[in-house]
Amino acid sequence: MENLKVSEIFDLFKVDRSFDKDVIINKISIDTRTIEKGDIFIAIRGENFDGNFYIDEALLNGAVLAIGDNYTGINENVIKVIDSRKAFLSISNYYRSKFNIPIIGITGSVGKTSTKDMIHSIISEKGLCLKTEDNLNNDIGVPKTLLNLLYLHKFAVVEMGMSNLGEISNLSKTCSPNIGVITNIGISHIENLKSIENIKKAKLEILDGLDVNGTLILNGDDKLLWNLEKSVNRQIIYFGIDNIDCDIITTNIVSKGISTTFDIVDKQQIISFELSCLGKHNVYNAMAGYIIGKQLGLSEEEIYLGIKKYISTGMRQKIDIISGITIINDCYNSSPESMKSAIDILNITESKKEKILVLGDILELGDFSIPEHIKLASIILSSDITRVFAIGNKTKYTIDKLNSISNNCIESIFFEDRSCLIDKIKSIVSFGDVILFKASRGIKMEEMLEKIYKECL
Repeated sequence: MENLKVSEIFDLFKVDRSFDKDVIINKISIDTRTIEKGDIFIAIRGENFDGNFYIDEALLNGAVLAIGDNYTGINENVIKVIDSRKAFLSISNYYRSKFNIPIIGITGSVGKTSTKDMIHSIISEKGLCLKTEDNLNNDIGVPKTLLNLLYLHKFAVVEMGMSNLGEISNLSKTCSPNIGVITNIGISHIENLKSIENIKKAKLEILDGLDVNGTLILNGDDKLLWNLEKSVNRQIIYFGIDNIDCDIITTNIVSKGISTTFDIVDKQQIISFELSCLGKHNVYNAMAGYIIGKQLGLSEEEIYLGIKKYISTGMRQKIDIISGITIINDCYNSSPESMKSAIDILNITESKKEKILVLGDILELGDFSIPEHIKLASIILSSDITRVFAIGNKTKYTIDKLNSISNNCIESIFFEDRSCLIDKIKSIVSFGDVILFKASRGIKMEEMLEKIYKECL
């Protein structure tokens, strides 16, 4: 964090106190366990705790100021506000205003984090780039990211997530992006938002903070994002694979081993690229990154190197080969769209024997849950998958439907017990097999996968 004076915080919240206003703030923290001398403590209220109860402790530990919305004391080192979360956003927005650098804001139903990582990989070829760590993309994570900005940074890539209307608006106004990206509109979080139109409305809130001269980059293969020129008062650049009317299109996508080659058609120019990973969704990510690279003045060689160096993070379609068995770990999260992408990866992954899908529930679908799990059966049946093993509650509908339409050409079993599923995998897996593990994070399939690594491979 660069220099920030106590006087600047006083001015921001229109307060005045009787101590040295030229004191330099060390850092801003929401956790008393990290408080050091010269810090500001912001008391956040969560579901299971209230940071306001720890304000006095933070001040005793050396905090120069505390900000709270439920503090009943009279300490002059406390600034009382209506909402501490909004205060955190305000401070980080003020701090962001000190930096005259391009900031890229990313939202979408699926692929935010992988797109963010792709863009970061590309523009890091040009200069030091800050990015959202992991998926810290809410009203706590975005301020934390912005407060890590240094004058050494030439760019920043900020991921913005949501579960309700209004949230992206607040985050976009906080980070004030120069370039906005919407990866797609899917039915993630439809349990809260109730309709696909509300989800679209929520994602388009990125416009609320996007620079008036900024650029909005959209996936033109998504029908809900196509033809928005009349309703969006910004420059729009569309990218796509299937929609040849997009500004930037991709052709000649070829997957082999664990890499993908493709050509980007930019006006009359055709440029070849290579990804060190598989999947059509990663090609979409690379296209968004290509457009941003061109917007920021990167050369084609720099963009090529950034795309080639991209590596997926965490449990996002991580591929391991152990004892001749290919494991695709996609346990990070799930949605109908990302499930289809994962199955596509399984389809194009080379296998000498079985292709096995280990399936867990897709959560947060509300009334759409059962129909969407039933739809999975047809997608699986049209794939190269030879066995499906399922765990959870709603995947039972997938297995029942699959058994009714597959004529026993796919072994499909629903397991009530995780240990029985592990035993089944242990009994059948062998050299040359490919196994995909996919579920929403709440299913905790990564815990089961850890046991499988230990016991079966």
